[in-house]
Amino acid sequence: MGAKGKLVVGQEFFPSKGDIFHQLLKNNPHAFSTSSPQIIQGCVVHEGEFGKPGSVIFWNYTHDGKERVAKEVIEAVDDEKKLISLRVIGGDILDEYKEFLLTFHVEESNDGKELATWTFEYETLNDDVGPPFSLIQLAFAMIVDVEKAQP
Repeated sequence: MGAKGKLVVGQEFFPSKGDIFHQLLKNNPHAFSTSSPQIIQGCVVHEGEFGKPGSVIFWNYTHDGKERVAKEVIEAVDDEKKLISLRVIGGDILDEYKEFLLTFHVEESNDGKELATWTFEYETLNDDVGPPFSLIQLAFAMIVDVEKAQP
């Protein structure tokens, strides 16, 4: 029997960089292969279109030194909240997790900075599988790469 969990991790962003990351994730996720080529090798639409709920996208990425794939359906997009939710429906992540939902969200603070937040909701396939800490690190590495790539 597996365990259910939720990881919520935030990182401060320079002003407007959160919006840039949100727009990339929503409309142009294949551009991550340029800003984070060591992590993302490609992203294509299988059904629908980028940024539209119900659309299915397919990722090629590297995790823990291995080439991996993920198939996700876009569950929610909210431009005002700079939020996008992606549910994993296929690929290597499901070798360890029964359910996996990723949500990216940007909050603006009173001091003009932004907080980029990743929320990972998951259910493991069995008790031998732990929380997806290394996937959180991978997600934040992409944020750092986008910050470095954008002027």
